[in-house]
Amino acid sequence: MKFSIDEAEEKLTYSQVLELLGGNRKERERGIEALGMMGGRRAIAKLISVLEKEDYVTRLQAVEALSQVGKGAVPTLIDSLEKGLWYVRECAALALGKIGDLRAWEPLAQRLEDENVGVRQAAASALSKFFSSDNLAKLLQGMEPEGIARIVNLASRLDPQLGEKVQEILTTEGGGGEDKLLKSFRKEVKGAALQDEERRN
Repeated sequence: MKFSIDEAEEKLTYSQVLELLGGNRKERERGIEALGMMGGRRAIAKLISVLEKEDYVTRLQAVEALSQVGKGAVPTLIDSLEKGLWYVRECAALALGKIGDLRAWEPLAQRLEDENVGVRQAAASALSKFFSSDNLAKLLQGMEPEGIARIVNLASRLDPQLGEKVQEILTTEGGGGEDKLLKSFRKEVKGAALQDEERRN
């Protein structure tokens, strides 16, 4: 069955989308876009399979579609971030950065130690988007000073200027807990520096 690739996404059935995915590059792109608009478990699973099997350009199209699905795709993306092939982990990190759901913060932070440089870079790029004032306030809500210090340390690892920006936000919004926070932060940074030095030696 053939149908126009200009047909509106919402009118396509899932079987029609599958047919598009088996077509030429233009049709596959159209099918991936349609899956992003459909959402739901079936569409998310299919988009993950695109990440596993297709070429780089097509995988990036699937990243955009997964980001369009939004928060509903986050649990599956986190699972792929932890268990997938390196290029699946990389794309999962990119999609999670675009979605910006705070559930992904810790899994992304863990990928900064990934064996693959592409995954580490994608995780760092995704995490940098979490450090706006609004996101930071949500991330820090109810967190102990040690946890806050870890976030500041992470921001500094991603980019020294970003670390300074996060500290500035905390100083502005931190209230009476600033002294305790900064002491904890200095202790954490010192400990991380010692661990790095030990690994080099």
